[in-house]
Amino acid sequence: ILEARKIFQEAGWNFREIFTNATKQLNAIPVEKLPIEARTTNLHSSAKQKILGIIWDTFYDALSLKLPIPKMTEEKQWTKRKVLATIAECFDPCGLVSPALLKGKWLLQKLWEAKLPWDNDLPEDLKIEWEEIATEYLNCSIIKIPRRVISWKLTKVTNFQLCAFSDASDKALGFTIYLRSQKDVEIESTLIFAKSRVKPKAQIGKCEAKLTIPRMELHAALIATKALEYVENMLDIKINKKMLWTDSQTVIHWLKSPSEQEPFIERRLRPIRKNIVKYIRTDENPADMTSRGISPSELANNVLWFKGPEFLHEDEANWPKTEIEYVPGERIEKFNPQPFHEMCLSSIEKAQLIEHNRFSKINKLKTTLIFVFRALKQICLKKENINIKNEFLLKLKETMANSQVIIKPEEMKLAEIFLLKEAQKLHPPSEDTKQNLLLFKDSENLWRSKGRIELGNLDEETKFPIWLPKNAIVTELIIREVHEKMAHAGTNTILACLRLKYWISRKKVQDVTKKCQICKKFWIKSYAQPEFPTLPAVRVNQFRPFMHTAVDYFGPLIVKQTNGEKIKRWIAVYTCTSTRAIHLEIAEDLSAQAFLQTFRRFMSQRKKPVLMISDNGTNFKAAEKTLQMIWKEVKIQKFSSDHEIKWIFVTERAPWKNGLVERMVGLVKYSLKRTVGKRLLEEEEFRTLISEVQNVVNSRPLNFIPDSEHIIPLRPVDFLIPYEEGNSEFPHLPKADLEDPDYRPQKMTTKEELVEEIRKASDRINKFWEIWTAEYLLALRERKNNIKKCPSAENPPKVGDIVIIRDEETKNRGVWKLGKIEKLLPGERTAVVKNG
Repeated sequence: ILEARKIFQEAGWNFREIFTNATKQLNAIPVEKLPIEARTTNLHSSAKQKILGIIWDTFYDALSLKLPIPKMTEEKQWTKRKVLATIAECFDPCGLVSPALLKGKWLLQKLWEAKLPWDNDLPEDLKIEWEEIATEYLNCSIIKIPRRVISWKLTKVTNFQLCAFSDASDKALGFTIYLRSQKDVEIESTLIFAKSRVKPKAQIGKCEAKLTIPRMELHAALIATKALEYVENMLDIKINKKMLWTDSQTVIHWLKSPSEQEPFIERRLRPIRKNIVKYIRTDENPADMTSRGISPSELANNVLWFKGPEFLHEDEANWPKTEIEYVPGERIEKFNPQPFHEMCLSSIEKAQLIEHNRFSKINKLKTTLIFVFRALKQICLKKENINIKNEFLLKLKETMANSQVIIKPEEMKLAEIFLLKEAQKLHPPSEDTKQNLLLFKDSENLWRSKGRIELGNLDEETKFPIWLPKNAIVTELIIREVHEKMAHAGTNTILACLRLKYWISRKKVQDVTKKCQICKKFWIKSYAQPEFPTLPAVRVNQFRPFMHTAVDYFGPLIVKQTNGEKIKRWIAVYTCTSTRAIHLEIAEDLSAQAFLQTFRRFMSQRKKPVLMISDNGTNFKAAEKTLQMIWKEVKIQKFSSDHEIKWIFVTERAPWKNGLVERMVGLVKYSLKRTVGKRLLEEEEFRTLISEVQNVVNSRPLNFIPDSEHIIPLRPVDFLIPYEEGNSEFPHLPKADLEDPDYRPQKMTTKEELVEEIRKASDRINKFWEIWTAEYLLALRERKNNIKKCPSAENPPKVGDIVIIRDEETKNRGVWKLGKIEKLLPGERTAVVKNG
């Protein structure tokens, strides 16, 4: 007391009204320094002292905490101001009755959310809720708590511990701290500090989704950790140990996680990791009251609240055992790894006797294993005094033959059991798998599935199938064997056959069957078509007709000779690459000689081409070798005699590369089908029809002609015959007098008139080329890539891919050849494929 008076005097305060329940110290205090009410009463009688609203019963040495007492006015009105003033009446700095005040705080939060004025009446629903809370306060207005935290003298206490408990709900969070003291074998714990907070409504509307229950639990553990440090600093005693309990397993797993969490969580985990954190059940957690609230009458005599869980009063060795616990330093730091020595250990129990991935057939693996077993048996027999106790070796000695070439069924059965056991040991089932499939071990120590058909009249293997691990190579080999035995059947058929003996997932069966190389031939998709390439120069520049020509054959067509005999004829289609005009010739057969005849007739009418484009037909290849001889026999115009014809063959099995002539072939076929139908033409009539079809195709428009405008169409024939009848834009040549051998066009009697007419013809050709450039060529530029949308592989082709080569002659994919991509030609949409 003297020390306290000295401290107050140094601060300039008058230290008076001193009181204590210690008789010796009380008698030494002057009467004038005692509290006024204590000067006239018996000091040893039941006297009550009061400070800051907390009443101290000196006789019983107990503290009495007064709860809010609602004071109803004559108007019987409740406002936000009155509710706040009532709740604030309770002075509880240590939070010893905080659960009893939680309901009032929730109501006050609702009033703030409603944004009510201070002195307006409460809404009816909130008023009813407040009156229920006020009734609880009136029924139990005072809660008594023993003032003494320790029953013994400090010098006799051998161990002090601080035990904190935290909890959170969707409305509030809080913690409690107990001082656990031990004197020899006697242990007691007492509540010394607690806090309860409502969920901050500032989070609602902004990041309410982030403030989940696990995060609330984490925040509760954080403020409990900070409170532990605060209480330890305030107590003038040595704390031997600090511990924290929470009923959130998520928080403990976050603490033990080796990886960094998101910033919100990680910042709160760092301070908590300094303490031991244990898991506690919710019904044993006293902090549960700080997050859910409790009435004052229930709190008044609540032993769990004031004394803590029962195990705190027992020795630590008797505390409930839990595997969910965090110890400081247990977490593996991901970004600050400690030096370690790396060792490779192999377990004999999980080692494969034979490497399964070396085999593609399950029967080959079994056969190899059987010969290994036979050799092992011979080794055992050579050891005369060996005492075999291993169950498997005993069975091996009884089952395995000595040196027989023929394998017995018993040996195959033993090898199968060994492989299945080995696979299950290498890939054991998880706890979830055991529970979901009701797995159990049979007499052979194999995992089997216990289904719902135990009472069925089925084989034991069907009722209790062997569980096959999905990651085992043996499982894949078994599925592959059944797949091949069932003639490469689908998933359902294979699964139905396997389920008679094994339990395996449908997904695994699908994965294995997709790897089957034979099945791939029938369901694999083709590569996606590449984008259209840039048109070659011979298509987009002005050249004389048929200077660059593409050629192709189609047929045979049946015609009738004059004697009634039926013969075959083919059509050679020559197409100009720039004007898109065609020239048709009839070939008697597909020989090189027949083609050369058509080619000579073509050159005699259309002049010698500079470039020829064709596919890889054998007749074209043979003709190429003899073309140089033909040129010597044919007398052609002087300007072309010094030039050789360049011949280009498109890629084999790539008809789209010669698409400009393929399209013309289609137009000719279209006209023939609708003109001839099923009739059988005579040969002379057939030749006439081919000439007429050539004229029709050459008269087609190249440019777009809208209905609303009068536009003269541009046709291939305009480049061949500028004065063809039917072209109304240009004057026609006058009709010739066929009987006059000295025929001259009318009104063209002089040299100047003839030169002028030649100039006009040249101007008309130039006009055609202008239309060709302005309309036809620009239309080619704007043409979009109309690749046919069909199922295709997602991955583009690459060097080394194994592919199947489509055969147009048959639709049976099973006979299509395999190939390997050896080279991709850049910019040509072409690959070099080596077939088997």
